Amino acid sequence: MDSVYLASAGGRSGKSVISLGLALNHPGSAGFYKPFRESMLKVGGETMDEDAFLMAEALGLGEGGKISPFVYDPFEPVSIGEIAAVYEELSIGKDLMIIEGNK
Repeated sequence: MDSVYLASAGGRSGKSVISLGLALNHPGSAGFYKPFRESMLKVGGETMDEDAFLMAEALGLGEGGKISPFVYDPFEPVSIGEIAAVYEELSIGKDLMIIEGNK
């Protein structure tokens, strides 16, 4: 399985558009992971990241909340193990994983 990490120094730079283009044009099964939520959206009573919702809908992944599970909180940091565990779960059966983040 291949992975690509897209990041930028600022928000609203086009990462999600590039992610979507990569995923839709990849010849195999593509997954998406954005560990930390940024722009929140409420869908069916669940709060999730806007980009994660877009990718889940466009790629038929079905679990927008799981694609972007963490909220940044400097007083309750998320461990790298927690981030990696979700990545491993989401990558099952995927030929390409696209990971998106800032900085």
